[in-house]
Amino acid sequence: MTCYSKCMDSIRRHLVLLAVLFVAVPVAACGNQRDLSPGGDSSVPVDLIWGCLGNIEEPMPVPGETHAMSFSIVDSLTRETPAGLTVRLCAQVDLNCDAPLEEELTPGADGHITVTVPSGFQGYLETDAPDLMPSLILVGPVVNDSTDVGEEVRLERTVVVDSIARAADIPVDPTKGHIFSLLAGCDGFGHAGVSFTHEPTASGEAFYLMDLGPDQDAPSSDESGQSGIFNLDPGLVTITTTRAESGEFIGTKRAPIRAGFMTYVTLSPTAAP
Repeated sequence: MTCYSKCMDSIRRHLVLLAVLFVAVPVAACGNQRDLSPGGDSSVPVDLIWGCLGNIEEPMPVPGETHAMSFSIVDSLTRETPAGLTVRLCAQVDLNCDAPLEEELTPGADGHITVTVPSGFQGYLETDAPDLMPSLILVGPVVNDSTDVGEEVRLERTVVVDSIARAADIPVDPTKGHIFSLLAGCDGFGHAGVSFTHEPTASGEAFYLMDLGPDQDAPSSDESGQSGIFNLDPGLVTITTTRAESGEFIGTKRAPIRAGFMTYVTLSPTAAP
């Protein structure tokens, strides 16, 4: 496997893990596999990939409740906690994390980081470590506790990002921010045939990962459901996903963009805005 292929394979594994860790799976995706709604026909199978579209029930926070998030953060190449790792928890609207909710999140003896957040929390983890791309990892809305074991988040090295940008012939602007995204269905996994747009449109060079390579001309995702945007202006960007063939709305999400950082986000189905 070439160095570039290893980099792309690492990105694929990272995005799949993010789908498991930080996505609130739509209610329709985790219910029964047949139509059990009032008046529905229980003999008719439900489309587990797209059947939830138009019927999303957004997670409802419970006032006064809190939830524990547990996770470990590792270098994707060594699978070890990076030396010099710093992690802060930030509110979504605090784009520069001027008022971090948690200033120094450190792993325990088992390598896991645990933090308690209010029900419905939406924000991001800010991570940094030598040789790794500074990252913003979207979190929430958090409406359940993590598992006792927690999940593993793999951080990518700057060389991985540079490899993808070179393959796409996109010069990386150090004054801009970037996104790697997973275009997910109702099951929380990436799928083919998903298109996305972003606003504001004044900046950003979008691409889909097609057969291990970035493609700026592809109309939609391949079966990996992976995509990205290089060189976005700092601020909040809104990303909207649709089914390419029918134009059916899938979901929309706002993500923070910061100069020199990679934002990781899973774009799952949501209720229509």
